[in-house]
Amino acid sequence: MEGKIQYGFLVCVVVNSLISIRLLEREKSVSAAVFFHSSKPTEGDDLRSSTRIVSKGPGRKRRNGAAVFFRSSKPTIGDILRSRTTIVSKAPGRRRQGAAVFFRSSKPTEGDILRFRTTIVSKGPGRRSRKGAAVFFRSSKPTEGDILRSRTTIVSKGPGRRSRKGAAVFFRSSKPTRGDISRSRTTIVSKGPGRRTRKGEAVFLRSSEPTGGDILRSRTTIVSKGPGRRKGPFETIVVQNLKMSPSVGLNERKNTTAPK
Repeated sequence: MEGKIQYGFLVCVVVNSLISIRLLEREKSVSAAVFFHSSKPTEGDDLRSSTRIVSKGPGRKRRNGAAVFFRSSKPTIGDILRSRTTIVSKAPGRRRQGAAVFFRSSKPTEGDILRFRTTIVSKGPGRRSRKGAAVFFRSSKPTEGDILRSRTTIVSKGPGRRSRKGAAVFFRSSKPTRGDISRSRTTIVSKGPGRRTRKGEAVFLRSSEPTGGDILRSRTTIVSKGPGRRKGPFETIVVQNLKMSPSVGLNERKNTTAPK
């Protein structure tokens, strides 16, 4: 009987030693651990490199790199994730690798800028940008003065216009008016009553009928299907104070003279 007790005691000592060795090895492999007031990490709780939270509760789980935790599961404006930081929460928050700037709401608003190689993966009503710079506007309809830079894309499926390449200047309404100018290689793809221009420079007119002083430059096309006229790849100077009837042909309009 006494031998069995000694044997059992010896087994307990061996098991305890093995557990201690395991714990020491694990402590060496995990560099630093910061534990929190609750199972939910809160704002200002930072995890250092190679730090692990193994809580299986409602908190977020982090494996590598730095993590900054937020007030709620939805990151808000001013909450920045550093390079190689991931939020793995399956809540309505967003998931990002690289740099991310989060916004006031799921709809990015004017002045919210996405940097190069930044992605918003929100599936809500916000817009999605993959590469390049994106400037978001007051509403889903870009308005006058809202400019898209080179290689910028708006992929909104709403009533806004879509621009793929080059510069785009948006107008007061779907009908461009006098003084609204499209630059070289600029495209307006509005399907409304406005006119569509593909190449060259376009000066839009007071009305659908060109009048004196309204000049179309070379390689400019108005493809309006309304009562306006269609201009081919040549230059037209419209006679001052003369409205040309729709029966006038393109060649006749080409040879029309005007005081200089």
